[in-house]
Amino acid sequence: MTHKKRKLSTSRCDWCDIFSTVAGLGGIMCEYVPAEFEYPLCTAMTAIAKHTNVARARTYKSRLMKLLGFDEVTFEAIADMAVIAGGAVTYALNLFVPKQAVGDIDIFVLNGDLAIAKKLETLFTDTLSCEVVWRCTYDWVDHQTSFALIKFNNPFGKGIDLVVADAECLTPFKLIQRFDYDYVRCFYHQGAFNGLACAQEAHRTRTVTATAQLVRPIYTKENPITGNTWSNWIKTCMRIEKIRQKGFTLVPHNE
Repeated sequence: MTHKKRKLSTSRCDWCDIFSTVAGLGGIMCEYVPAEFEYPLCTAMTAIAKHTNVARARTYKSRLMKLLGFDEVTFEAIADMAVIAGGAVTYALNLFVPKQAVGDIDIFVLNGDLAIAKKLETLFTDTLSCEVVWRCTYDWVDHQTSFALIKFNNPFGKGIDLVVADAECLTPFKLIQRFDYDYVRCFYHQGAFNGLACAQEAHRTRTVTATAQLVRPIYTKENPITGNTWSNWIKTCMRIEKIRQKGFTLVPHNE
């Protein structure tokens, strides 16, 4: 893979000063950005984090840990093996998002690594007493990919969705580029928060930009991808309601 070095941004928002800073320690991650990414990364620190930034990073990490209810050692072990991404990370990084607006915690295994998936499943069930309540494989039709999903009841906190992404998801950034909405294109992995610049902007403005394709089912009751009209209409309504519950406003994007 070809990498291109990109200057670190000086733009700021509520959390961009620790966006690529190792939580609780300081330091930089992702200074080199793969050139093929559609969106630039938000990286704001060029030196060891200031004390205030480290404290803020610890706050965000604590918020994410409390959603799962696991101790720090277990939490970091999970985040080392897999990627925590989506709505839970959006909650952790934004103090205005209420905890009750967070559903299950999405944990992604990259590159279709079934060995890691099995290791995590064993950790959840045998060590943490989580219960498997659902197991399935989906075709991610709009992206021509597939993924496996295992849902767990978590006795210590929010439920867990363990997702085994396909072999095309080699990095967390490849993964979050596939997320439909900009405000959830952020993640925690291997001791650091990171994400795409569009997520930072969504969090700063508290707005979610939706393409016509994403909101079309709500107006037409049709799924432009699969033709499954009614179920897609309900799904779109639920996703828009989640956006509202998290304190964001949906705005159209003129394509």
